[in-house]
Amino acid sequence: MKTTLLAALLLLTAPAFAKEYPSTSIDAKHVKTLMLEAARLSKYPKAKKFPEVVVLAKADFNEVIGSDGVWGFFAPSDPDHIVLNGAVDPTMWDTIIVHELVHFLQWKAGLLAEANLTCEDRQWVEQEAFVASYRFELARGGMNHGMITIKMKCRSEIPLPAEKP
Repeated sequence: MKTTLLAALLLLTAPAFAKEYPSTSIDAKHVKTLMLEAARLSKYPKAKKFPEVVVLAKADFNEVIGSDGVWGFFAPSDPDHIVLNGAVDPTMWDTIIVHELVHFLQWKAGLLAEANLTCEDRQWVEQEAFVASYRFELARGGMNHGMITIKMKCRSEIPLPAEKP
């Protein structure tokens, strides 16, 4: 659950992709194919222009986003890139890319305006991306590699520890 909530927060707050990190780019034609899938599965209009998908080594990825345990991210602060964690099994990349492309499409649709998102809104946009990636993985005969969504908890839903006297 921590990872899912963290991913939702990173969606809005991750720093712009730092070009100085060595990275591997995913083939743009392949990303275009995944964009069509993300649009079809999420019901958002497909985008003519889409982000470059890059893979960073784990240490560089963790330095850029300041976290371990996240598989990839799209940040509205840097709409030209989707960044994947190089520590993740490459057989999972397409599913993660579809998930992150749904966030890109949500951003294009104006749904990721940082100031307007409540915790419940964040739950909804994350759930929508998880559902699309889940359907994508099932359609290709996979098991979704653990990208099945879990209910994120909003601060108001988390019980506070008992106050000490």
